[in-house]
Amino acid sequence: MLCDRCQERNATVFLTRIVSGQMEKGQWCEACYAAIDPAHADAMAKGCRFCGGPLLCSLPFPSSDFVCARCKEEAYRFADVLISVDQKPTTELLAALDEHMKKWLSDNASPTDGLS
Repeated sequence: MLCDRCQERNATVFLTRIVSGQMEKGQWCEACYAAIDPAHADAMAKGCRFCGGPLLCSLPFPSSDFVCARCKEEAYRFADVLISVDQKPTTELLAALDEHMKKWLSDNASPTDGLS
């Protein structure tokens, strides 16, 4: 698939967003995405927020944090316990999530995970 913007390079960034209740999809090459949204592209380049592993998706809390499949599962499990459907995450809840994920990773990392 070609980049939506330049129509020259292969798309490697695929995003789906809900904006005003409407689903928007886009596909871009890395260069075009970096030009469109440099902060987001930089966050994506860093890998999983918690372990640095390959990305799967972004967390809705906060929206620019990207995670791998393994950390996504645990972050959502932990967040479900702390955050009700009607509640927005607070600074304290996000700090608790960070602390939980640090401990969870140190308790569950194996030599083959690629985690430090």
